[in-house]
Amino acid sequence: MKNDIAKIFHLQAFWIRDLHLDNDHLEIIIELKKRHRLCPRCGIKSKCRHQLGKIITVKHELGGKRIVYLKGRKDRWKCRRCKKPFTEVWPGVKKWSRKTEEAEYQILELLRGKSFRQLAQENKVSDHEARYLLAKITTTPNWQEEKKLKRIKLGVDEHSFRGKDLVITITNLSQRKLKAILPDDRQASLKQWLKDVPTPIKRKISEVCIDMRELFRSVLEQELAEFNILMQHQSP
Repeated sequence: MKNDIAKIFHLQAFWIRDLHLDNDHLEIIIELKKRHRLCPRCGIKSKCRHQLGKIITVKHELGGKRIVYLKGRKDRWKCRRCKKPFTEVWPGVKKWSRKTEEAEYQILELLRGKSFRQLAQENKVSDHEARYLLAKITTTPNWQEEKKLKRIKLGVDEHSFRGKDLVITITNLSQRKLKAILPDDRQASLKQWLKDVPTPIKRKISEVCIDMRELFRSVLEQELAEFNILMQHQSP
């Protein structure tokens, strides 16, 4: 059963130690598997625990009737090569964050058709939490994770995240991660963003999912024409 839960919630990097079910939330007690305890300097797997970490709780999923939380310790380990201690890193959880990348993606997806007030009432995401998350999204993303992928599927869409003004959002659909929120919905903004995408990453883009706005298609064809990318329209 625990293996099934790990697959359902994409937690294969963790051991599922326990489950606590309540009316409005599910708490999954996790422990990082040994093969993921890697020294950030050497990349060597560590078996020597240096210090027990504090128990932390991070929000993982917002879908359904219950919010899913992950709970566990981020222990400190000692590298056998460089002899220095380090804090383990949970895959999918940024340093100091109290939300997984999956939860961040879901919050931004929910903001498509809801106000900040609706998001707070229906999904228990505070106004401050949602606005802070939007402010963290930059127009110049880090492509480190995409370097490991063979193919990338992008989604280009427009949303009214900031009141009445429309903005363009760009998502890595292959990993369900928002890559950028552009400052407006202008053709020039999208064109400049695409120009800044590194060529090795462009070569991996196999498909782009867009809405029915013709400006998206024309810009994508101009900037990505040499890479023979499939354009697919989203349903309105």
